[in-house]
Amino acid sequence: EPCVDRARMSMVLPKVVAGALWLSLFGLAAARAPAGGGNSSEVHEGLEVSTSLGLNATGIALSFVFGLNRQHQLECSIATITAFVVILCGTLTSSCVVCRGSHARLGHNEARETAEMLPRDFLQKGTLSNAAQDISSPQGRLWAAALIFASVLLFFSMYPFWLYRSWTPWVIRGFGFQHGVFQCWQERLLRTLWVVLPNLGFMFAAVIPSISDVKGFSLALTAVHNICAPLSMLLVMVMETVQLTFGENAHFLGDQTTVGQQIRLAVLSLAWVAGFGFVAVQTYLFLCPNTRYRIALLSYFCEVSGMCLAFMLPALAGAENLIHQAWDESVLQEAAHFMVDLANSPDRRFHGVAANSR
Repeated sequence: EPCVDRARMSMVLPKVVAGALWLSLFGLAAARAPAGGGNSSEVHEGLEVSTSLGLNATGIALSFVFGLNRQHQLECSIATITAFVVILCGTLTSSCVVCRGSHARLGHNEARETAEMLPRDFLQKGTLSNAAQDISSPQGRLWAAALIFASVLLFFSMYPFWLYRSWTPWVIRGFGFQHGVFQCWQERLLRTLWVVLPNLGFMFAAVIPSISDVKGFSLALTAVHNICAPLSMLLVMVMETVQLTFGENAHFLGDQTTVGQQIRLAVLSLAWVAGFGFVAVQTYLFLCPNTRYRIALLSYFCEVSGMCLAFMLPALAGAENLIHQAWDESVLQEAAHFMVDLANSPDRRFHGVAANSR
């Protein structure tokens, strides 16, 4: 049974339309006032388009709401893509240092100075946190700044509410307009935890490094880092999996799976493979003493690959939204089609709202 409260929705939707109506009336009054500029032709053209689509002031108000929705989605798309680029660039310095360290162990004298930038226990730890634990080093400072900035961007963008679809099993059957406004409280709660907890965990992991050879109360720093970093990554991966498989019902062989969903499924699968590989190698390093640098390299790049792929998932959703906005119809046409869908809804309580909006 869907968890959406239909009675509550029938009360909320008219209020949203009424509030948007006041905004539209204010905007129309300002547009009709003599401004002394050259925008009168644009105003008349817009009114002619809205009249041809059968939209009155309420329909124009809904167009304004749809325009605000597109603007929020645009801002989220920019934030998610920027966060991915920042994370990717933040790992480059550490990766160069780690690779140069392998050359130093093979006898290249010019790489020994770079290898000294790595902690002494990197051979046994083999993690990005270990390689970038020193905040005074270039790789440490760049990685900490990148992780903090990316987490802040994702936190304030609230991308799970704006870029991802409503979960299909929990939406109103037969009502074609799916949006975060109409999500039930359970889904909104899960999406809130999705955007808040992982990004807070990444912020703590960035400002509290995992220091080697610590004693006493300094162990609390390592414990906080070692708890926040993996649990945040695990929560992101679980929620992305729930969004694609449960929320969007996307599968590799599904008939209704879009190209964008196929790409996100492939990236998600690769991220899980990298995550399981990292856990397997870390288990070996925890149980057995390591003398081979290649094993530490494998652990390091599994972690870096998994993190970059995890941050790529919302960036792909943002890129897909940018492509759709470039080819989508105008907000006036979207409002007109929304009125048609509302009038054709099996729920008759929406018919009155649709009739009053045309």
